[in-house]
Amino acid sequence: MKDIKSLVRKNILELKSYTSARESVTTGILLDANENPYEQSENSFEKLNRYPDPNQMRIRKLMAAEFDVKSGNILFGNGSDEILDLIVRAFCNPGNDNVLINEPTYGMYEVLSNINNVEIRKGSLDKNFQLDIAKIVAEADSNTKIVFICSPNNPTGNLIKRQDILRLAEKLDCLILVDEAYIEFCEKASLVKEIENFPNLIVTRTFSKARGLAGIRCGYCVASGEVINILQKIKPPYNVNSCTMKIVEENLLLSQQDRNVKLIIKERNRIIEFLNKQKSILKVFPTDANFILLKIENSKRLFDYLFENQIIIRDRSNQKGLEDCLRISIGTYEENDLLMNTILEYEKKYYPESTENEELIISDKNKSNSTLDQRKGEVSRITKETVIKISLNLDGKGENDISTGIGFFDHMLEQISRHGNIDLFINAQGDLLVDEHHTVEDTGIVLGQTILKALGKKTGISRYGFFLSMDETIAKCSIDLGGRTYLNYKCKFKRDYIGSFPVELFEEFFRGLASGMKANIFLRAKGKNDHHKAEAMFKAFAKSLNSALQFDPRNRGNLPTTKGVL
Repeated sequence: MKDIKSLVRKNILELKSYTSARESVTTGILLDANENPYEQSENSFEKLNRYPDPNQMRIRKLMAAEFDVKSGNILFGNGSDEILDLIVRAFCNPGNDNVLINEPTYGMYEVLSNINNVEIRKGSLDKNFQLDIAKIVAEADSNTKIVFICSPNNPTGNLIKRQDILRLAEKLDCLILVDEAYIEFCEKASLVKEIENFPNLIVTRTFSKARGLAGIRCGYCVASGEVINILQKIKPPYNVNSCTMKIVEENLLLSQQDRNVKLIIKERNRIIEFLNKQKSILKVFPTDANFILLKIENSKRLFDYLFENQIIIRDRSNQKGLEDCLRISIGTYEENDLLMNTILEYEKKYYPESTENEELIISDKNKSNSTLDQRKGEVSRITKETVIKISLNLDGKGENDISTGIGFFDHMLEQISRHGNIDLFINAQGDLLVDEHHTVEDTGIVLGQTILKALGKKTGISRYGFFLSMDETIAKCSIDLGGRTYLNYKCKFKRDYIGSFPVELFEEFFRGLASGMKANIFLRAKGKNDHHKAEAMFKAFAKSLNSALQFDPRNRGNLPTTKGVL
């Protein structure tokens, strides 16, 4: 492989990059950047009157830790499209160099190359939408600077063979750019770690797909330090704004990406099973992404039928090798049911003989992954001591994923989920090296705030809850969700710790919980075994809360109060 610098445009190598005011100095009396000294919003989580960190060091360090690479191997941008554009501009001489694109694939590679006046040499993926290595190697010459590869490929959905990509990186003296926008939706490993072995390999990623943050426009690439340094020279000084960086930081610390990806994959499999039974659908292509490519008999007719029913999918039939193909993204459980029912109606209209016994799909709300008819809440809280994100569904089945860094505390929080029939997802990171206090107290506060948010106006609920006995232990808990905050707590323990958990913090947790959910909590526990007493308190609280959350049919439509307001 050539030295990376030999691939860079000469004027870029000689370029003296712009040095912004925040390049090195971020504290002190800042009178150097012509900023407005007055903060514009007291409620903002960042000082938006000040320029953001041009090097995005906090999120680069977090991302580097996730991939076990150096922060100098990562560059963030305003969406991965900006990263792609930077790479083309840094390495391709307009009117002289060329790039290789194998179709069908993501259309922005061609658009960005045309914008930068770079020759495009097009090849075709084979019948399985895989690379033809021999043809690509034969097509490349001394002016070839980039081979674009999307894996999993958009719009076909399939993963490109890992060994083929690495063979190209080994054989060609150019950049091999692998776009992994959809990599989280397949079980195969990313190529990120291969940058250590192939200095000409660049992997681009995004927060738009699996991480569910398309609206913040944030992407990044992982590459050799030499490549990153070159791109740093030409990127705009403040290309990622403060709000975006804060949301990215929170997402990296507290992401529930894995849970959402599992839901999407489960729905993807359900839709594929349905589509394979339909007469109009000639082929459902294998997919490793959050979308499905279909070959349809009369694709325009089905596309128009869905459009008329306000279901918007993507027509890909104008792309090379994709005649009569449509692409469908995976939606929520209810959206997918609506899609499938509409396709069933289409089939009954145009293929009545094959669908006379087919019935419409009736949604099972217990399997739903949307907010329809469910009381859900999500709250994030970042302080100097803790970073906590909690989401829950008060009308769930007791599913949970809890991580606070304190094993016994996680076990207790699980009792609230299981015995309160609450789907509960907690990710808490705190200064445990100092003490457990902040993590425990703040988790209580945020959990209370999340419950309060999910309750909404509290219309129709029972409001009050009572209860619990457990082995030799008895625990009593009563709750009033009326809006007044108070904790009446009494439980004596024989020892100072259960496991490594300080028992004094139980009261602090419930005090924070009462404060966050604006509730009256009365809690008592007696018994011989300290572990049982603690567990009984959490179970009693869960049962009492579950009772208070229930709808009373006599209250439905009304608030459970004589005051008319809670």
